[in-house]
Amino acid sequence: IKDEYYKAYCLTEIAEKYADIGQKEKAIQILLQAIEVAKMIESGYDKAEVLSDIAVKHAEAGQKEKAIQILQQALEVAKTIDEYEYWKAIALYDIAVRYEEVGQKEKAIQILQQALEAAKMIEDGYYKARALSDIAVRCDENGQFDLALEAAKMIEDGYHKAKVLSDIAMKYA
Repeated sequence: IKDEYYKAYCLTEIAEKYADIGQKEKAIQILLQAIEVAKMIESGYDKAEVLSDIAVKHAEAGQKEKAIQILQQALEVAKTIDEYEYWKAIALYDIAVRYEEVGQKEKAIQILQQALEAAKMIEDGYYKARALSDIAVRCDENGQFDLALEAAKMIEDGYHKAKVLSDIAMKYA
């Protein structure tokens, strides 16, 4: 496979299969290869996405500390995304979800705040609404009602705003 993104993705999937059948050491070796390939990915969004996937697979293979280190790398990459603010906001959102998956809720909340800041900069109304909706729902799920409400209030699109506010309200009904 010539494309680094797909190569790293495929290695990550192969590693997951090895982990599923109990061969965690083999899975970890393949994940280390995936990291090396991921370093060559040019697109910031793609690199952050692959690194966060690799991190979760490390956690699933019992390597939580390594997973956190890789998530930190993904976070550093995501912060440099400047092609399009939507991709930056979504990358940060995805990394926050991954931090949550490895038991780092406080770090996840910090990153959700960064994702919210990036989402504020999105100019396209539809994509801004999508990003803010995802962030608002995740913040609410993490007990960050004020942050969820802040994100929801910034949604200009009536449908997305009503949907998010309704979802939040239903949780407290």
